Amino acid sequence: MNIAHRFALITFLAPLALMAGCAATHRSAANMPVSGLLTESLRCEYLTNPIGVDVPRPRLSWTLASEARGARQSAYQIMVATTPAQLAAGKADLWDSGKVASSEQNQIDYAGKALASRQACAWRVRSWDGNGQAGPWSATATWETGLTKPSDWQAKWIAEPPAAAEETLKIISATYEAVNHKASRDVTELVAKRVKDGKLSVGAHNDQLGGDAAPNEPKQLVVRYSIGNRPEMETCAREHATLRIPEASVPVLRRAFEVDRPVVTARLYATALGLYELRLNGQPVSDHSIAPDWTDYRKRVRYQAVDVTSLIKNGANAVGGSIANGWYSGQIGNGAFQFYGKQPAILAQLELTHEDGSIERIC
Repeated sequence: MNIAHRFALITFLAPLALMAGCAATHRSAANMPVSGLLTESLRCEYLTNPIGVDVPRPRLSWTLASEARGARQSAYQIMVATTPAQLAAGKADLWDSGKVASSEQNQIDYAGKALASRQACAWRVRSWDGNGQAGPWSATATWETGLTKPSDWQAKWIAEPPAAAEETLKIISATYEAVNHKASRDVTELVAKRVKDGKLSVGAHNDQLGGDAAPNEPKQLVVRYSIGNRPEMETCAREHATLRIPEASVPVLRRAFEVDRPVVTARLYATALGLYELRLNGQPVSDHSIAPDWTDYRKRVRYQAVDVTSLIKNGANAVGGSIANGWYSGQIGNGAFQFYGKQPAILAQLELTHEDGSIERIC
């Protein structure tokens, strides 16, 4: 056979070899056992493990995964319990849907026992494939209800006190400290000297505050002050930022409290007429900006629920809130100013659950 004939034979056999390989691969996949569907990415009200859910019948959803081609869900089962331990033991004391013949996996309404405020729920789901084979149970997911009744709110709306006749700024204390509170320095005198014409502007820098208070640690400047006859307030600035008082006329409200026994969980429920930012022991309680988002204040106000257990410490604690006009009493477009109201206000309720199940409320 000459070179031309060998080349022609090779080019003719190559597609056959490729086709044979594809056929072999197809047969191998066809002969593989079909595994049950895996249920993943469990969500409640479109969120992963949310807290503060106040929908009476939360909507549940999940995604599917399978190694089999063309796999589909033919049925599902949802179990909901008060604790993960109950769920692991197969005791669905809140809801067991049983096997439901359905391909749906989104917006499945919870249909179990009525949920109380602050109710913890652990749940899991499994799916059956098109061949009627049940997949394994999913990993456990959770959700927690919010304050579902008006009577659950003991906090009251509060706003900035009326401006006092005397507006003298007084620095009560100032501390340049590590964010983790491992080291600190009293800088009250240094900060007080920077007050000029009833205002303060100071940088949270080592060179302005007498040196490094906590080498190799993130730092912050914390200042307690009063203006005229108003209540004492507290503000802080992270290292390299500038702290200014008054803070562009943004009111800062503060509440101190003591913790004298172990706290199992701590939940902060808050909202505002306008915009708010809350800090607990100097730390932001969440990364949510411009809370509580725009809403029609004539009809409703959205509130947020935040897990702040890690921010609570034994002994002295303090929660502070800044409030601003936002869309409530500020500019909302089309020339509208103070469309809903004239003064921003905040509503905040901190709930500490102790080992004996009792709840202590800081309002």
